Amino acid sequence: ATERGIPPISLAASEGQLMQVLLRMHGARKVVEVGTLFGYSGVWIARALPDDGHLWTLEMDPLHADTAEEVFAMTGVADRVTLVRGPGAEGLRSIESEGPFDAIFMDADKAGYPGYLDWAESHLRSGGLVIGDNTYAFGNIHRNPESLEPQQRPGTAGLQTFNRRLADP
Repeated sequence: ATERGIPPISLAASEGQLMQVLLRMHGARKVVEVGTLFGYSGVWIARALPDDGHLWTLEMDPLHADTAEEVFAMTGVADRVTLVRGPGAEGLRSIESEGPFDAIFMDADKAGYPGYLDWAESHLRSGGLVIGDNTYAFGNIHRNPESLEPQQRPGTAGLQTFNRRLADP
């Protein structure tokens, strides 16, 4: 991934292992991932699924998607992964008929998390699992977005909304 210029922003192995434990404990068979990057987290997810399980992963960057498809093939999980190319919101609409889903993992544009959560509320089974990466906004979750650098504001505000909605029953 580094050789191809893909940023080094994937999950740590310990986070992948934790996600596997959560998915297995939850009995997840049908999982959606928003934000594939080069496929590292998708491999962790796919390996957590039972033999009849499936992962739909969404990626808008063509280089990232091409690399992820290679990674899925190299790691032996390609048969249980569908990579959907394009923006997250469009990709989610395109897979709605495959639901209901058991879990969603969000690791894409942080400003988009509230919209992804809207989708999840309508397309996860009752009791479905919502997993969000970077939900502490890189240490800025408690700050007023207006006090941050302009490029940090939309993501921080999106994560604050996402967290508030998950915390409110």
